[in-house]
Formats: sequence, C-alpha cells, structure tokens
Amino acid sequence: MNKAAQKLHWVFRPCHQEFLSLLSQEGGETRFVGGCVRNALLGLPAEDFDCATTHPPDYVLSAMKKHHIKTIATGLTHGSVTACFKNTTYDVTTLRRDTQTDGRHAKVHFTSCWEEDAARRDFTVNALFLDKKGCLFDYFDGLVDLKNKRIRFIGPADKRIKEDHLRMLRFFRFQAFYGGNTFDKKALQGCIVNMSLLVSLSRDRITQELLKLLHAPRILPVARRLHRYGFFETMLGRPVDFSFFKNFIDIEKTLCLACDPLLRLKALMGNTKTLPPLALTRAMKQRLNLLSDYTRYNPFAHTYELLHRFPPDALWEWALLQAAENKTSIGLCPHVEKRLLRFYFVLKKWSPPTPFPLTGHDAKRCGVPGSEIVFFLQKTHKWWAKNHFHPSHKECLFYLKELYDSQNRTS
Repeated sequence: MNKAAQKLHWVFRPCHQEFLSLLSQEGGETRFVGGCVRNALLGLPAEDFDCATTHPPDYVLSAMKKHHIKTIATGLTHGSVTACFKNTTYDVTTLRRDTQTDGRHAKVHFTSCWEEDAARRDFTVNALFLDKKGCLFDYFDGLVDLKNKRIRFIGPADKRIKEDHLRMLRFFRFQAFYGGNTFDKKALQGCIVNMSLLVSLSRDRITQELLKLLHAPRILPVARRLHRYGFFETMLGRPVDFSFFKNFIDIEKTLCLACDPLLRLKALMGNTKTLPPLALTRAMKQRLNLLSDYTRYNPFAHTYELLHRFPPDALWEWALLQAAENKTSIGLCPHVEKRLLRFYFVLKKWSPPTPFPLTGHDAKRCGVPGSEIVFFLQKTHKWWAKNHFHPSHKECLFYLKELYDSQNRTS
C-alpha cells in the first residue's frame, strides 16, 4: 500500500462503507470529494464529508427515507441533500455542470459524467474523488498541485472568477492554508484584474471568508499580496496598518500563540476605534471595542487595578497589541519577550479577589461628607488594587481615614 493509499484508508470505516453502498445501487455510484479527500492526503483530519453521486436528488431523498436516515434538503435545485447517518454528517450533491452564472448564483444541469462535475469545481486540489474501494480519481492533476503546494484554478482564472466572484477570496484562503510561498501567476493575475468585482459580494460572504483567512497559520505571504494589490482596502473600505499587522504576526510566531482571527483583524485595522464595515455579531463588535482600549490602559503599570475591572484575557491582548505597535523592524527585543512571558504567567496565576471591603457607610462613619464619598472610595479602591487586593477591611478603613484627614489638614 503506497503512502497516498494509507492516508485514504479511512474510507473503509464501516459507517462510510455502509453509507456509500446505500447510494451506489441501481446502477448509480457515490464518491467522496473535495475537502475530506484533500485534507486526508495532507495528513489533516477529514471532518466535512462531501459526496458526489450520479443519482438525482429525489432518489437520494427516497433512499434515505427508506433506511430511516434523517435528511435536510439543503439545496434541491442544485442537487444538494444533507444526511445524518451514524453520528456523521454527509453532504451529498448530484453530479452537475453550470449552465448559467452571474458572479453570485448558478443555474445547473444534472449529469452522469464525473469529469464534467470535476470541471465546474474551483481548484484542482478540490476536484479529487475517492470511491468506496479506495480508488482515487484525479481529472486535473490536483494530486501533483497538492504535492507542490500549488493552488490553481480549473480552467482560465479570469473565466472562473467571473462565474463566482467569491473565488478570489477562496483562492487567497486556500493559498494561506495549503499553498507554498510561490503563487500560481495566472490565478493571482486573474484575481488582481477582477478585484473590483468584490463589491458585488454581500457583507456576510466577505466577513466569513476574511475571518476564515485570518485563521490561517501561514497568513503573512498571502496578506502581503492582499495589501500590495489593495484587496484589504477594497474589503474593509479603508487603508489598513500592515506594519502593525506584520509586527503582531511576528509576535504570535515568537511566542507560539494560537491564531485568533478577531485579534488579527484588530491588528490589521491598527489603532483606529472605528469598527470595520463587516457583518460582525454583537459579541464580535463588543470584543473589538474592548481591544481598541489597548491605547487607553497600561496593563503593565496598573495590572491588579485593571484585573478588578477586566478579564485577564483583555489585559493580555492589550499587552500584545501594545508590543506590536511599539515593535521595531529588527524584531521583538529579548527583554520585551521576557516581559510579555512574565506578564502572561502573572495573569495565569491570578484568581478573582474578594469584593472591595468598604462601602459608603464605612466612609460616612469616618466623617466623609456625602458629596465626597465616591471620590475617597475610588482613591482607596485604587490603593487596595495596587496592593494586590490583600488589605483587609480594617486596613482599608484606616487608609481611607488617613487619606481624608490628610486632605483636611492640607486644606
């Protein structure tokens, strides 16, 4: 058994064999296709199981119903049915070819030709089919491209992009995840020439693709092209701070941090507090607004005071953004790296303190007038936080009284 066959051995799992057999009857055939095949060949987990079948969608629905398998008609006009079988989700699509496209939607015609179906797919690495016997079908040299880390359109790039404008962003995303340092020239040129077509895409689709792209481990070579040719500005409607972004990615690499798309998006936007014109959830907007406060607070100088108001993750992200903003082109200085690591372990060891021990009644008993209670409680709270929240009720009360008395003496 060769290496490729070993990587595709998962197709012989009983659940997969049984499911493919159900849809390979009465003269029909069903094969795995796309991401699950591509990822398996790369040694990555096969998570999304897409299947292509010669059967029409009505047959797929009736076959699933006959065997009491739960189905969802996700896109019958395009031949797509989702089936849930033995705790595994399969997306089954009838072989088809596109008959009419407008850059966003396509009208399709069902076919029985596997190569026709392969030809309408976007990239060669996504047009790999695997049957139940473990045989791999490669109609456009996708296996060679996968080995060479080359993301290439099936057919002329310009034509394929005009059929579906989203393919531009998909090209850059796939390049960031599966490509090498060298870009396919025809594919890149096709994207550059058609960049203006991005404005026809909905905010939802741009947001989804951009966040997926920002999750890629090897983002920097792709981000350089996106910045150089103006793709970021087209998507976000404003210039980006690429130096800030590059510095942040360098810090990620130095500290071996996990990819965080929203944190990377903030670094890309720079020190602006304006939210990008994307279809973000309320939680995403709240987090970006909190990240923007990195210019407002000094997490190193006021660590414990800020920890009483904000979660440790917020302080850590502020520290990273400040380091990226102040980083020089020669790299992250060793003392800055050590400072960040020390700060990280301080945050990890921190546990929420007991509530601030004083109330307005305590201040009142010390003789503080009602109009000044808030002022002196805030001063005492700041002192309590600077002392790592350790001072007791008695010590805080003593500090407040001394503070109030000293101010009276000076006035």
